[in-house]
Amino acid sequence: MGLFTGPDAEVVQIPWVNELFVPTTGELFANPNGFIEEIRILCKPWGITPGAVRASLWTGEFDRMHPPSHARRVAELLGGGPPVTVVPGVEQIGLFVIFEEALRFATPSGP
Repeated sequence: MGLFTGPDAEVVQIPWVNELFVPTTGELFANPNGFIEEIRILCKPWGITPGAVRASLWTGEFDRMHPPSHARRVAELLGGGPPVTVVPGVEQIGLFVIFEEALRFATPSGP
């Protein structure tokens, strides 16, 4: 946890984020083949043509791995309709703070 700097360093100190992040990160390092397989699947063509879908995209203002420009490009590929919310002051792990909002969107009664 000491490797985090910037805004994410604060977020990983939130008890519920820490309780979720530590075990899942441990699982990743315990079985790197699962992570490698996931990346392999994500990097090859999916065989679908993006179109208009019910979606909403969230990205951290300071996320260097998945910057806001990537979310805007995905929205464009999905027909330009999905809203892109740039969460101010966070990087990637900082998006944990909007999980409740994202889960509300994902439920059938969401917006």
